Amino acid sequence: LTSPQGGDKVEATFGTLPRGVRAVDGRTGLVSAAKGDVVETFFDVPEGAVAGATRLSVVLYPDLDAAILDGLAYLEVFPYGCVEQTVHRVLPAAWARKALLAAGSPDAKRLADLETSLRLTVARLRNLANDDGTYGWWRGGRGDVAMTAYALFALVEADRAGVAGAAREVARTRQALRSIVRGASSTDDSSATTS
Repeated sequence: LTSPQGGDKVEATFGTLPRGVRAVDGRTGLVSAAKGDVVETFFDVPEGAVAGATRLSVVLYPDLDAAILDGLAYLEVFPYGCVEQTVHRVLPAAWARKALLAAGSPDAKRLADLETSLRLTVARLRNLANDDGTYGWWRGGRGDVAMTAYALFALVEADRAGVAGAAREVARTRQALRSIVRGASSTDDSSATTS
C-alpha cells in the first residue's frame, strides 16, 4: 500500500502441507506367536504420492472386542447432522453391542461407554423427527418415505439392542410411515382417476 505520505508493506511466509487423503485398509486374520506363524501382506502407495509424506500405522488387536470398539471410536468424532448420518451411527453401534455381548467379552467400562453413546445417538435421531413422527433429511423437512423407513430401521435395531425408549419411537415412527405411504397411495389413486 503506498500513498504520498509513505507506504506500508508486510511480507509473510506461510507453511504448506502436501494435499493428502487418509486411507484406512482393514484386514483380518489370526497369527499365533506360539506356533511361529508369519503373515505377509502388501498394500499399494498411490501413484504420485509425495515422497516422505506417506505414513503407515499398523495396529494389531489382541481380540475381537478391542478391534470392534476401536472401530467405533471413529463414529464418535464424525460430525453428524442429518438423519442419514445419524442412522449411520446408530446401526454399527447397535450391531457392535449385540456382537460383543454374544461373544461375552466386552469389559464393563467400554460396554457402558458404548451403551451411553448408543442411547445419546438414538436421542439425537428422535430429536430429528418431525412433530408427526416422520423424518426428512433434516428436522422440519418434509416427511419422506425413504428417510422415515431408514430411521425406523435404526430405531428397531436400537430397540433390539435394549435402548430405553426406542420401542416407543418404533411404534410412533411405524405409524408415521404408514400414514405417509397411505397418503402417497391415495394421491397416486386420485391422479390416476382424474387423468
